Amino acid sequence: MAVKEPTFEIDGVFLPPEGEVGTVYFCEVQFQKDQRLYERVFAESALYFYRNRERFRDWQAIVIYLSRRVEQEDVYPHRTLLGGDQMYRVYLDELGEIRRLPLWVAVTVLTTIEEDQTPEEARYLLSRTRQEVSEPARRAIYRIDYHDCDVSI
Repeated sequence: MAVKEPTFEIDGVFLPPEGEVGTVYFCEVQFQKDQRLYERVFAESALYFYRNRERFRDWQAIVIYLSRRVEQEDVYPHRTLLGGDQMYRVYLDELGEIRRLPLWVAVTVLTTIEEDQTPEEARYLLSRTRQEVSEPARRAIYRIDYHDCDVSI
């Protein structure tokens, strides 16, 4: 008997540096309720780890939620993994005041705030970015990440 596998789509897979045996990190971003999210995340992560075991000594997974409201309700079958130190859950709406967060976190939280607040907070974050990121660093980011795009920083 053969079982055909579905296509797995993990939002992010972060690998150790080339040639090093290290930890692989799986990241899933979830803004809508999915009652089988943990089944999928754990199955995909375990299969990827299994197929690439020689490259990794460990794995970690993180699920980034818009809020607790969109988390899978029945978590009992996954209590050991969810309660351990390999799986982390982040709720963007619980991270605190957007203006007090590190920039890289604040930009993500920007997607969770009320629509009428978004323009003001986006302008604030843009201003803060200009203050916190030095000109040489901005040029390096532009050269590395945005060389094919029409983006002005």
